[in-house]
This record gives sequence, C-alpha cells and structure tokens, in this order.
Amino acid sequence: MLKIFATPKYSYSRPLKRWLKERGFKVVESYPFEAVNMISEGSVDYGIIPIASAIVERGLRICPGPMVYSEGPTLSVSIFSKRRKELGECKSIAVTSETRTALLYLKALAAKMKAGIKLLQTNDKYFSELINLGDCALVIGDEALLATSSAVHNVADIGLLVRKELGIIPVFAATATHAKGKCDYSLALPPWPTPAFEDALQTSRQTGLGFSLSWLYHHGIIRFDYNPSVLSNSIVALRSMLPL
Repeated sequence: MLKIFATPKYSYSRPLKRWLKERGFKVVESYPFEAVNMISEGSVDYGIIPIASAIVERGLRICPGPMVYSEGPTLSVSIFSKRRKELGECKSIAVTSETRTALLYLKALAAKMKAGIKLLQTNDKYFSELINLGDCALVIGDEALLATSSAVHNVADIGLLVRKELGIIPVFAATATHAKGKCDYSLALPPWPTPAFEDALQTSRQTGLGFSLSWLYHHGIIRFDYNPSVLSNSIVALRSMLPL
C-alpha cells in the first residue's frame, strides 16, 4: 500500500514531489498548515508542516526527512511595502493566516529589535490584498515571488533577519507524521531533491521572476536536505519564542 505524503502547494516543491514519487510515495498537494489537519485526520501518512505547528500540536511528531530552509535569503518569506522603508518604520504589518512559523520568527524579531509593530492577522493570502491592509505585509510562498517581481518594495527577507538578529538558520517546515505513527527513515537518506531547468522555467512564468533569479531560487536558495543540527536549533529557538 502506497504511503501518502502531503507536499507544499508552492512552486519550490516541484523537485520534492518528483523525489517522493521516485521513492514510491503517493503525493498530494496542500499548504503546510493544511497538512497538519490531514495528518491528524489520517488522510495522509506524512506531510511537510510548519515546525511551529509540530511543536504545539501534541498529535504530531517531526520525522527525519526533507525540511524547508535556507542558509541565506529565502526570497519567498519577506516583508513588503508600497514605499521604501526600513522594518522599524512599519507601524503595522498585515500577516496571512497561511503562515505559522514565519509569524513566530517575526514576533521574536520585533521584540528583539524593540520595534513597536502591530500585527494584523487576516485570512487574505494574496500580496495584492495584504499590501493594502497595513504599512507593510508579510508575504510567503509564490505570492512573495509575485511581490518580488512587482513594483512594491522589499523591506526585509525573514531568512536574513533571523540569521542576523537571532543567530540561527531558520527552518520553516519539516517532515512530520501522526504522534502514533512511525517515521520512514528512508526519507532521511540522500540523494536529495534536484531542481530541473523546467522547475525554474515554470516558476518564472507563474510569478514573473526573471529566469536567472528563478534558477537561483531553486538551485541556490531553497534547501530540502535533512539537517538535524539546523532543525534542532530552530526548534529550541521557536520553543523559547512561543510565549511571545
């Protein structure tokens, strides 16, 4: 019987989908926050979920396997504004309900930087909507790539800020299963997902990113490899942030 794996419904996950299919998994698409419920309900065996959810949800456990992180800029987890400004100049930031981990990182950053920022949580997810709700907007996934290719200003990349201000490489999502389930340790073995030319081409077409930047996004920015020390550091840091 095929094991079912929920992968992120974002452009960056195309190499991951191929990789899982090659390893004998059935793949379904969902946003990471939706995968939490799918695992809890038993409709999938594994999924890429926000690590913030894995920490607070008792019915889940993180497994060795693909993670979503970046050692530098993320490009797809950023704060934008209509006008050029610094993060400290954002009196309010609209935040999509899709995000869990990025919001927690943002709260910790605002606290450390002593920036009096009001967070406006909303069900809107499109950057064209979020950008009109506050001084700035936290945008993730393909919507952040669309924002990058538009005329709005990139205030800050969350990946770079977390590394600079909090001193860790931020992990945003990781492989998880039900608390009563078993981890498949084959998911922790290389070789890791490899981006293809077509991945960058499709991302460029869908988001408006120039091809060279789209290529860099897939080949030099988004990481899927299992890195236990980086994951552990993010989990420890996020646990300390939870009361924020």
